[in-house]
Amino acid sequence: MALSDFERRRLEELEQGLLHDAPDLAHVLESRWSSHRRSARRVLGVLALIGGFALVVVGIAAQLVIVGISGFLLMIAGTTSYFATHQGPRGHPQRPGKPPNDKRWPTQ
Repeated sequence: MALSDFERRRLEELEQGLLHDAPDLAHVLESRWSSHRRSARRVLGVLALIGGFALVVVGIAAQLVIVGISGFLLMIAGTTSYFATHQGPRGHPQRPGKPPNDKRWPTQ
């Protein structure tokens, strides 16, 4: 179910208010969500790697080159998904639990 324009604007206002009023809470909530996404991406990568390996074995056993090649490509996609990291400012990998170098976050 999609949000209406009014609901979307209201949600954006609430997010901005949270960032302004409680930046520490906003950072904690944001880092938890990103860690869940990172975990899901890694699980998906491992599953794709295992599935790709199974396709390679099936392709060899059945002597179907296209199945083996598609399995190999699936293994590459799974490995890429597993090792993909969230890029921080200026393309540097962002360490989990550390806020981005932004004006909203006070530096200590």
